[in-house]
Amino acid sequence: MKSLLEIFILSFFFFFSTYLPGRVIIEKFNLNREEKFVLSFGISCFLFYIYGFLIYIVNINYSVFNGLFIILLNLVSLFYLIFRKKHFFIEDKNFLLTYFSCFLFLLFFQSFIPFYSGSLWFWDWFEHYLRTIFFLERLPLDITFLGYIIPSRPPLFNLVCFFFQSITGKDFYIYQIISTLINSLIILSVYLFCKEYFKIEKRNLFFFVIVICMLNPAILRQITYTWTKAFSAYYVIVGFYFYLKFIKLKNKTSLFLSGFLFGTGFIVHYSAGPYIVPVFLHLFMNSIKNIKKFMNFSIFFITFFLTTFTYFSWSIKNYGVKNTFLSNTTFKDQKDLNIKERVEKDLNNLFKTILPIISKEFIQNFNVFPEFSFRFHNYILSIYSSNIPGNLSFTLFIFLIISSLKKILKVKEINKFREDEKFLIFFILFSFFIGIIVNPTKDLVGVAHVTFLPFSAIILSFCIKNLLMHNKGKKIFYTFIIESLLCLFFHIYIFQNYYTVEKTIFYYKKEIRGPHIVNFALKINNNLIFIYDKIRF
Repeated sequence: MKSLLEIFILSFFFFFSTYLPGRVIIEKFNLNREEKFVLSFGISCFLFYIYGFLIYIVNINYSVFNGLFIILLNLVSLFYLIFRKKHFFIEDKNFLLTYFSCFLFLLFFQSFIPFYSGSLWFWDWFEHYLRTIFFLERLPLDITFLGYIIPSRPPLFNLVCFFFQSITGKDFYIYQIISTLINSLIILSVYLFCKEYFKIEKRNLFFFVIVICMLNPAILRQITYTWTKAFSAYYVIVGFYFYLKFIKLKNKTSLFLSGFLFGTGFIVHYSAGPYIVPVFLHLFMNSIKNIKKFMNFSIFFITFFLTTFTYFSWSIKNYGVKNTFLSNTTFKDQKDLNIKERVEKDLNNLFKTILPIISKEFIQNFNVFPEFSFRFHNYILSIYSSNIPGNLSFTLFIFLIISSLKKILKVKEINKFREDEKFLIFFILFSFFIGIIVNPTKDLVGVAHVTFLPFSAIILSFCIKNLLMHNKGKKIFYTFIIESLLCLFFHIYIFQNYYTVEKTIFYYKKEIRGPHIVNFALKINNNLIFIYDKIRF
């Protein structure tokens, strides 16, 4: 009971600390209720990143100053919202209760996970925990993580975790709680896109979106795996939403917010890059055609530059220009490839990303394990995580193909599309192309889990719109629920029967190797306590 109560208190503290300060700041902007709610969390996280980074740089007592800062900030924010904005609780009460319940469910799901495993996923979860420890312990600047230095990955995710863990402790289960919260923000971005861009007017839309995202096997895995891609996707999708709003309304505030959000997403994870390029191109081409529109390009570029400069200025000072910009995997792992090898790599990744096919090479990695259920679980995880059809779920992917073909046949002229709709199509196609070529290696499965999470989430929003408008939407939704629950329960079943400590030790002694053995060793050798352990022991 003590552990459950502790996890609940920490969850409550992190949740409302991440909501309140941003809610006060965003109140100053002329935005609607949904936009304010969704932006509140992202604004707070950026604030914690800036403050935490400054505290780290000036090297003063983390726990005292960060603790005092968050307590005072929460009290001032709460006081302001209660006494200056009395409508606040009425507006956001249902949002907060629903979203907090969703957050608790995601933590409950992690209470079944003894250590991360499945498919070929390993190490990344541990690397990002170590990168958080880098700031907590003030480790040497020249430290490497399997050969990658600090600038190989941008640090905003790690600094947000550092900020909270400097107050509450560096235990891994605390890191899991924080990671789950900020990764779950992707759900809010999907909701905003559905509600405000697609103009879906349904009373229970927020709950509906939460269910779709929370049970979607790929999104659930991205949220509960302690790395940065879902958090980055949140900023990318909301930034894209505000850019589309700028195209429709020519609102400079929306353009400023778009530049800020894209910049923030980029210093969470470089996978935001493919989605920033088409926006830059669109603004630049428009500014060439009309010199008066160059101001729009300047607003976006300067906002984006200043946002990212909060990190790159420190990195350049400590690591130099070359290490800052060329130590990432996109450059390092493919700088020596010739044109033929690049084309082969990209065609391989394209084929395996759009088709749910498991390669023979991938299957051979797990054939050494005797249990069919265990092997099948790894195949299923790869199909759902690594290619676009699996990212959406096969129920929604088939529905999307059918409904899209019907719409395309009805639209005979491209001129019937609005300007923002034309850019939406360009954005999706162009970002998909860049998302393929920036992946540095020839993958055994697809690469949807690496660069295509924002892409899949935007397409998922379109699926939700069509689902709610279709006369057979309920039947399709229930089919999706059945498919998702089967995956979820099978996942839990395998963890409880095949990913146990005893089973893994058995494989370890037999010298059978695999990603789950590596993950098990990382956990045991570093004495990491997961939420699973905290609740059971």
